[in-house]
Amino acid sequence: MQNLQTLHYEGKPLVIVLEDVLDHPYYEWPLTLVSYRLTYEAAVLAGLPSFRLTEEGSGRNTSFQLSVVETAADGRQEGILRFFTELPSGGRRAYRLEADPLCEALPAEGEAEEGRIFMSQEGAERIIGNGCLRLAFPEAAFTGQGSLSSSGPLYRIGRHGGWLGEVHLRSDRPACIRAEVAEAGPLLLIVRLCCMAAEAVYRVAFTLTRGMEFVEIDEEMSGFGETAEAEVAVETVWTNFRPTHRYAPNRPYKAMEGRTGFDRYPFEVIDRQVTDTHMEVKLHASPDSELPFCLLPYEPWQAFERLNLATFWDSGSMDSVGIYIRQPENWNDGLYSIWRSDRRLAVRYYYRDGRFSWKHPLRDGSRSTAVCCYDHRKDIAEVERLERLWQEATEQGRGFTRGPVSYTLWLQQWYDLLSLDKVKGWTLTYPEDLTYPGPIFESGLIRSVPELEEMLLSSELVCGLALYGPCQDQGFSPVPSRAVYANWADAFHRLRERMTPAQRRRITGLYLLMAYMHASEDYMPMKHMLAGHPNFLADVKGVPALMAVLFPEHPCAEEWVRLFDRSLELNLRYHVRPDHEEYGAVGGRWTENLGCYVWAFLKPVMKTAYMLKYHYDGQNHLRHAALPKLARWILGSLTSPFLGPDMPARRRMLLPQGAHAKRKLPPWSFRQLGYELLEFDPETAEAILAVTAADDPDFEAAPVSAWDFMRKRYPDHPGTEPPWTSSKHTGYGIALRADGGKAGESFVLLQQLDQGFNYRWGVSGQGGCGVIYYYAAGRAFSHNGHEDVGDHRLADTDLCTNFGVFKQGTYRCIGPNALHRPLVVLGTVSFAELVSAPGEAAYAWPDYVSRSVMMVGTGYIVVYDAVFNSSVYRRFSWFAHRDEELPHIHPVYGDVTKRTELSTDDVKGIWLDGTGDFMTLVTPGAHLAPQPTPYGFTVSAGDCTDLIFRRQHTFRWEEPDLVFEGTAGWARKQDGRVTAALVQGREISYGPLGLRIPEGADGAAELALEADGTWRGICQAEGPLILEVRVHPAAVTAHELAVRTPRLFVNAVETEVELLEGKAAGIRVALPGKGTYVLEYADHPAPAGLERGDARELKHKQLQK
Repeated sequence: MQNLQTLHYEGKPLVIVLEDVLDHPYYEWPLTLVSYRLTYEAAVLAGLPSFRLTEEGSGRNTSFQLSVVETAADGRQEGILRFFTELPSGGRRAYRLEADPLCEALPAEGEAEEGRIFMSQEGAERIIGNGCLRLAFPEAAFTGQGSLSSSGPLYRIGRHGGWLGEVHLRSDRPACIRAEVAEAGPLLLIVRLCCMAAEAVYRVAFTLTRGMEFVEIDEEMSGFGETAEAEVAVETVWTNFRPTHRYAPNRPYKAMEGRTGFDRYPFEVIDRQVTDTHMEVKLHASPDSELPFCLLPYEPWQAFERLNLATFWDSGSMDSVGIYIRQPENWNDGLYSIWRSDRRLAVRYYYRDGRFSWKHPLRDGSRSTAVCCYDHRKDIAEVERLERLWQEATEQGRGFTRGPVSYTLWLQQWYDLLSLDKVKGWTLTYPEDLTYPGPIFESGLIRSVPELEEMLLSSELVCGLALYGPCQDQGFSPVPSRAVYANWADAFHRLRERMTPAQRRRITGLYLLMAYMHASEDYMPMKHMLAGHPNFLADVKGVPALMAVLFPEHPCAEEWVRLFDRSLELNLRYHVRPDHEEYGAVGGRWTENLGCYVWAFLKPVMKTAYMLKYHYDGQNHLRHAALPKLARWILGSLTSPFLGPDMPARRRMLLPQGAHAKRKLPPWSFRQLGYELLEFDPETAEAILAVTAADDPDFEAAPVSAWDFMRKRYPDHPGTEPPWTSSKHTGYGIALRADGGKAGESFVLLQQLDQGFNYRWGVSGQGGCGVIYYYAAGRAFSHNGHEDVGDHRLADTDLCTNFGVFKQGTYRCIGPNALHRPLVVLGTVSFAELVSAPGEAAYAWPDYVSRSVMMVGTGYIVVYDAVFNSSVYRRFSWFAHRDEELPHIHPVYGDVTKRTELSTDDVKGIWLDGTGDFMTLVTPGAHLAPQPTPYGFTVSAGDCTDLIFRRQHTFRWEEPDLVFEGTAGWARKQDGRVTAALVQGREISYGPLGLRIPEGADGAAELALEADGTWRGICQAEGPLILEVRVHPAAVTAHELAVRTPRLFVNAVETEVELLEGKAAGIRVALPGKGTYVLEYADHPAPAGLERGDARELKHKQLQK
């Protein structure tokens, strides 16, 4: 039996009361059939036929329907009591139920009466109707003899005296059909249909309510499997309906200036294949004339394609037909889609040459909809009603956003979303003898109760819900929900004791109404899918939990807290990137951009969790393993210390990545998270506290916030600096660091999104893919403006630091890819590489092959962009803040046919155009002058010389005292020390030192040879690996050989080696598997606590200027 309110009849008259405590002019419920579960002892009727229902006050008899009577386990009778009632704004309705000796029988089957439920047989059809609509089914289906091959349509639908459409089962399989009347009475009629074809079963229930212009249709499908979309479907063909226009939420997007009423909106003609939105114009090309939107429960703001209702009308005949989703919690495609509803069960609309239809695909799952047929004048009247309301509100200085509507939307509003049958079961009152929370808020923007009442009366949430429903642009959406945090929560708490009982009752009702709506599946569903955007879900599902704090003894308080916990758990499960062990990438990246929306998620979560912990149940609701992972990603993304404008000291900053992004300090919400993580991840917590300050501003903080009181709870805590090392982050990119944690720390981020969920990372660069951010010596050497890699419609290389190949009329960056190339972190050298993914749908492949950055200590970086061949046109771009310096950019390989300098209010920069591969040396200072060579280039400073080996394809270079085979390497000589790094390749020899990794192994190594013949370094193996090291005897003095016998230590453990024969003394060491190994050929390993083979050991000061 349905989940209904239960009434217990014990023999005495029972009073049923419905009352509106909101007393808001936009909330008045039309005549609605309400239902209750009624239980009673059979003996209480004492042989009387049934009950009587009368309206209190007038004493008038009220028609009712008592049906589905069953005997419960305790012997009591249970049935469903249904009757009609309406409820005006601020009104009250009461009904008296009692046993009645004169009760009349229900209307007999077949009784037809205007405005009432009827059922009759006409020829081979069973006709049912409710005074507004009628349906016709094959009579044979009710007798167990129905076959679709002989019965024609599954059913027909019409209004008044005419039929409008036929519904057919489109399937190649023979099917039988069975039908039954599940419930029949004067107020409501339910017919169930079952179609069976082999193992596939399609069940559908039709509910007609007396006098209503809609039929409710509930479908269940099983045994269909994953058939092709067009293979099996139920198609509604509107044979006698020729629509000229259509409406769906947010369509049309723009209104007509200078017009009023219904004419203000340029409603789309029925076959229009263009969608205009706030972002772009979309052209839809459908070979079967499918319309550019469909019926589905959910699409995030702003929704234009997956819409929860639609209206179609014929401006000539003035007929309208509509369809809307009802009870979205019953729409289940079995996929648990993320972000938006999957199209698997979508109802799709078609129009061609005057033929209008829609199709319900049959796949395993369930749907709940309503189809309505009515006079189009009601659409016009509804638009003009809302126009009048808008005008009245505007004249009163209130106003609300207005937009197009239809009568279908009104039906959905008041017979599903806010149905009196639903709302009557909500507890919108909170008795004064129940508990309220103690002192919390100290201040707020709203100063008085009348001010609070006025705010609520004109609130986008309150008005938008009553007029437009959820997922509409006109008000009730996640952005207005933020007002609950901004001023609702604190205002009620601070002003509650100043309210009169009447004020408190009304205001409480509005707050609790918001709790129920924000918790519902109508508004950002979670039951059968996870609604996006993640930051919106945090805004929405935190609201019921806040109401649980304000009304802790409300019967739904615990349920609302669990809902918040569940929403957080699901958000973190699906929107935090996992570790990718195969690629050596750590997880933690949030789906939404770092510059804005991760904070739009975290800020309401932290406020809600704070309120629950300190003012509700004392529990830390942030105990999710993915939350510290998210925090570590944020930490890994922070720049090296930077002295920004109006900053007294250098601080680590957030990069300007994505929409609405600016270079800024991590918000105070991040520090708050650090405090709360002390309970269960103290290491991450300490790191957060070390990079934040107690007086940091919060994300999008108002000058005065009611939530500032939270800061007082947390004592000052300096935190502990983490090790600042290079890192690779799944779906985000690679951060290179040199001298991490020291004054001269350098930082590079090579950004690389993947093909997973990504939100507002930017139009340019497919979300900033390939963009480089470079910080060194306390300064920033790259930058992009507020929306340059955000919402602005810019090409990939326009106003950011990137590279693009000219393809399909524009310069294309490397695009989204997986980080499958290893991050190489050696001693002085670090290396990051992005590789363009192949495939027909590839964004830049095969034209663009790869982008890499080699960081050499804190001195410089080398950027190499590889393209398909020397004929590929390409553009290298680099931009810095308008008030900051560009780095020194030296092209060392590849031509520059054109140089363009640009500037905006935010940035200044250059484009370097040419063809073929392109390599640049980028330095923070002007003291380095590279000299191109056939293998790469050299660069010198004082008595120190570096050699850089870099090409796209493997090459071998030999000259006296110099050998290289591979694609990337580096060597340095100074003060008797020789350092060589084999980054990508098989062999490198420079002077007396040689390294070799034989074929069949993948790895990198860097070693530094001292004048005494000892050497130290790092080998990074991607699997089992043999490393060969050779040192020419001339590099070791006879005295040193006589008095010392070096040994090899691997990770401080002495290891046996194989000696190599030849002119140079050499060893071969076997490394067992993937990992990083510190190698030391010396008398003893370096003492514990000293760095082995890192930048401190191997750097050269003259190149660090």
